[in-house]
Amino acid sequence: MNYRAELDGLRGLAVSAVVINHIMPEWLPGGFLGVDIFFAISGYVITGSILRSAGERLHPSPGHFLADFYRRRVQRLIPALAVFVAVTAALTCMVDPEPEASLLTGLSAMFGVSNLFLYQESVDYFGSDALYNTFTHTWSLGVEEQFYLFFPLLAWFLLGMGRSGSLTIRRYMAGIGLIGLLSLGWFVMQEPGDVAAYFLTQGRLWEIAAGCLLHIMLHGTGNDGPHRHRLPATLVRCPAWAPLLVLISVQFLPASSATVATILTIAASCVLIGALMQKSLVKNLLLIGWIRHIGLISYSLYLWHWSVLTLSRWTIGIHGWTIPLQLVLMVVLADASWRYLENPLRRIRWAGTAWQTIALGVGVNGLLAIPLTVAAAGEQGRHLFLGEPAQSSELKALSQSIPGTSIDRRTCLIPNSRPIDAGVLERTLQSCSTAELDTPQPGVRRIFLLGDSHASSLLPLARRLHQRGFAITMLARQGCPFPEVGTDHDQQGCREFHTFSEQTVLQRGQAGDMAIIAGYHLSHLGDTTTPDQRNEFLDRAGRPIRGGEAKLALYADAVRRFQAAAARRGIQVVLVGAGPRLLDRDRCLPEWFRPEGVLRDCSANLAQDLERARRLNSQLQERLPQVDILDAEKLICRQGCSLSAMRELLQDDDHLAEGAMDRLEQPLLTLLEKEGRLSPRDRPSPPQGSRP
Repeated sequence: MNYRAELDGLRGLAVSAVVINHIMPEWLPGGFLGVDIFFAISGYVITGSILRSAGERLHPSPGHFLADFYRRRVQRLIPALAVFVAVTAALTCMVDPEPEASLLTGLSAMFGVSNLFLYQESVDYFGSDALYNTFTHTWSLGVEEQFYLFFPLLAWFLLGMGRSGSLTIRRYMAGIGLIGLLSLGWFVMQEPGDVAAYFLTQGRLWEIAAGCLLHIMLHGTGNDGPHRHRLPATLVRCPAWAPLLVLISVQFLPASSATVATILTIAASCVLIGALMQKSLVKNLLLIGWIRHIGLISYSLYLWHWSVLTLSRWTIGIHGWTIPLQLVLMVVLADASWRYLENPLRRIRWAGTAWQTIALGVGVNGLLAIPLTVAAAGEQGRHLFLGEPAQSSELKALSQSIPGTSIDRRTCLIPNSRPIDAGVLERTLQSCSTAELDTPQPGVRRIFLLGDSHASSLLPLARRLHQRGFAITMLARQGCPFPEVGTDHDQQGCREFHTFSEQTVLQRGQAGDMAIIAGYHLSHLGDTTTPDQRNEFLDRAGRPIRGGEAKLALYADAVRRFQAAAARRGIQVVLVGAGPRLLDRDRCLPEWFRPEGVLRDCSANLAQDLERARRLNSQLQERLPQVDILDAEKLICRQGCSLSAMRELLQDDDHLAEGAMDRLEQPLLTLLEKEGRLSPRDRPSPPQGSRP
């Protein structure tokens, strides 16, 4: 197969679609399908490379063949990738106060497994976390590199390259075709929006396999005869504008049509590659110099465009006036990478043998992995942050534990992935209680801290109460609001965990104790207009309950029932109402490198969520007149809450930080005094040197 320059032009169109989609998704909703075009082209080109090597009989053994194949991949991919990762990682640390997720993704990209890392982290490619991770886009490199890992050995076997005579093309087509069909079947069977279908290699093999088969159909020949049948002849005669029109059209389909759009994209790409073998206006278009050049630098452009956009989101934002500057920067970086790294280093001899070249490339990755690992795992990357320093790891650890006890967030906030059984429940109760529950000390009152992860964020308050002489028991499960509403919850284990929590309070609690309930009320009780709302309460038929009013009524009934049972035992119930929330907090905090105009949406979102919290707390007070409610929004934001204040009041988007405890502690002590559980005269003095 001769070099086909028009495929560089097709690469240029594909990477341009990806860039446009990543700048403004509404401009080209399906522009991300450009990556799928790359997969089809990769399969086509890599099969051509394999057949060319086989035909020249340059490799008398599998070892020589594999060494030469991997050497070309190493020289092609590693130089540009290594420089990109190193520079982008350093810049990320300068503008991201918590760069660990990005750094770990970049580290995994160096070894071709970033798609697996992102899948393990359950990252939504179209979600906020992905947009602010400077290495999210490297998932596609992981797919290709994993394919490259096994494909040459498979091709050697299927083509019969180690035997004398011509190649066995039919067996190759059958093997690759079977792999492609299995992969396509798995891809189609996945639920819409499933991250597995997006990130995992088995869901993408069929796209690369389509390109592999296309090359065989158009060019292959072996001892079982030439393979120019009616289908390839039809592809070649097809007018090129028809598949190009399909490729353009599917990119305007919404993301919800991704499965159908992906299949259409691969089919149209294969037809177009075949049609471009004949002269046409479309082929002439793809051979235009600047379009071809975009294709030639497409690998480096794909690497750098995401870095430019993500770092812009952390700093100046993406606006009409910034987009021309960002486009110029992408192209300049990509062109420099292609001219001075990618192109020259793929053509020169790195070492004496192919295996030495491979070892050199792997060694470069290994050296780069050391600082990346230290920066991510040891949080050393945070020292490069150019903005106002984030909460120190020491203070963060202190705010998530009660020193001198076994209570800390890691132990006492049970992940929603952990199965629940009697042993887990009892061990959690013992580990997450100070003082013996069944033999209470005279005069020592206990505070039960109950709920989801928002209950664990009150650990600084629990620490202060413990210093005042209270015993503490914390029972919290991630994503599970307390008390159990009596029907069921979408997350397994919620009902069992909080049934146990309720029984613990009612059976082991003593008169004078207090149960503090905290939860992510804005989310669990949010209506359809509330960002990050959850519909995880189920009705008796097992269907999600939607609508804020229905969820609020169900939850209020559960709290009322629990409060009545607790009151009969002399246990006071306090419900911590909704507090301030700032979604995308780390990207919304004022910094010198973040212009005020970038933060307008952040300010508007903060104000809207404060109003939602205010309204929800008012509704809770109306429905629960017998329950003491700490109105977190009113107490924390009594004089208003600015974006800057969220640095001290929140530890992330929605969990309260140590600074908020200053505003909740005294109101809670007032409630204790009101009920006679604590008087100023009898209040124990905090230990010397501790914070009251």
